[in-house]
Amino acid sequence: MKYTIIGLVSLLFVGGVTFFGMHISYNNAHVDYHNQYNAQNGVIETRLDNMWKIISDKFSMSQEYAKDFKEVAATNSSNFGQGGEMWKWVQATYPQIDSSVYKEVISSIESERKGLENAQKRIIDICREHNNLIMKAPSSWFISDRTILEWIVISSKESKNIMITREDERSFDSLRK
Repeated sequence: MKYTIIGLVSLLFVGGVTFFGMHISYNNAHVDYHNQYNAQNGVIETRLDNMWKIISDKFSMSQEYAKDFKEVAATNSSNFGQGGEMWKWVQATYPQIDSSVYKEVISSIESERKGLENAQKRIIDICREHNNLIMKAPSSWFISDRTILEWIVISSKESKNIMITREDERSFDSLRK
């Protein structure tokens, strides 16, 4: 009888320590995901700010041109090269822009866009990992804050509409003023 009681007390103690350890571990992971989410949000904001600065400041473009160019660059990820549709749009809309400036801007924007894409992929992954943590057993048993992390992808209105309609009817001609 004495050994049975000692065995039960030991089992309860080990179970309690295990439960407490899992509670701490899962809640720490939960906090880590929230911290990563907030940090990655800052990375994305920085990438967007850098893209704007590249367009408007570095190349001394007017605010109006920079805004138009940023929209075109953000919504059209292919066919940037000289002779491509985007270059034709730039020449028709802003004939004073030299092709070397265009190439330099495009190169810088492509780099920033790739960084923005990677940063958004990372924050989406953080959301997925966090949401799995709070929704799946056994971790969901130990976490009281079940707030789902959600990231709304930064994209153009046209891309958002395409995701709703599942039809892509964009062309560069529609971007001309």
